[in-house]
Amino acid sequence: MPGLSIIKILSIITAFQLLMLGIVLVSKSNSKKIIHSILAAFMFSNALVMIQYLIGLYSLFKLPDIPIFYYLLAPLMFLYVQSLCMKKFILKSKHLFHFIIFIVLTLYFVFRLLFFENIIYKNYEYYEFIITQLILHIQIASYIIASFLSIFRYRYEIKNIFTAVEQINLTWLLVIIVAFTSMWFTDFVAIMIYIFSDFYGGISIYLGLTSISINLLFVNYLVYKGLHQADAFDGLKTPQKYSGSKLSNTDSEKIVDKLENLIAHKKPYLNPDLTIKDLSEEFDLHHKSLSQIINSQFSKNFYDFINFYRIQEAIDLMKDNSNEKMTILEILYTVGFNSKSAFNSAFKKNTGKTPSEFKKSLAKIPIER
Repeated sequence: MPGLSIIKILSIITAFQLLMLGIVLVSKSNSKKIIHSILAAFMFSNALVMIQYLIGLYSLFKLPDIPIFYYLLAPLMFLYVQSLCMKKFILKSKHLFHFIIFIVLTLYFVFRLLFFENIIYKNYEYYEFIITQLILHIQIASYIIASFLSIFRYRYEIKNIFTAVEQINLTWLLVIIVAFTSMWFTDFVAIMIYIFSDFYGGISIYLGLTSISINLLFVNYLVYKGLHQADAFDGLKTPQKYSGSKLSNTDSEKIVDKLENLIAHKKPYLNPDLTIKDLSEEFDLHHKSLSQIINSQFSKNFYDFINFYRIQEAIDLMKDNSNEKMTILEILYTVGFNSKSAFNSAFKKNTGKTPSEFKKSLAKIPIER
């Protein structure tokens, strides 16, 4: 079948590129060795999945129907996300726990191939397939959720440091997770059709072609990023959580007074690139201590704290009749925002209305003469 020939060609190309990219990552020698090694392990495991698939297509020799190396991909992806989001990530013996399923199933298949008679095994082949597939897809779904949660936690932490969070590029992580999720979902649909439908034959080729095409696009994207961005695989700069502040309540209250005075007179929040380090220099105070004061005294992280004042400034501009012709876009840039989506989100969070709704409500208020 033509579709099957295309699958074989794409599988060979994808497996080769994955192996080459893995070798390149392993050979990189810098301070990000652990990050590169985890990503390389992901590439090698992905290549082995493709190779096992090719062996099955060409019927070179008998292998288990379950893609055993598939059980490595989700844990490795999760560890890679962790290594990017954590400033000082170190591989420890406890991380072997993530590979328990792979180890147990590998031992099981070796034992079965060596000691089980084919006649006995055939009676249980279907049930073995269903159980191992169930384990695989539950494992992958769990790690995908865990990976997204890690990114959300990372995004929450950087809000204590930066006000322009939209400039912190998380695209790299999201591409990896979304690409892997797309491949997994395609395979999941194929398995569901196999189990519950009689129309698996033709559909399986197209689903397999889709999954392999996504994999091929994914690895080529990685190659492209690696060629055009030297530090593409090096991870993200993650702020460390502040330790407990040693400031007394009196000192904290004094800093709060100074902070409110600074906000009122100098309006530092109008700077779109303002960071907590910039603000802490005004008080000759470590930025971690200032972050803790803002959290404890205002019940806000730095991101929400600064955006509150930006929104108040925006409201004042809207209420001023002399600014009647200012567009919402002009207002958001004037008060220190870099994007319309961030402005709209912060505005609704603080007022319960979108900027457009708020502006319209002002127009309905009668002007006293």
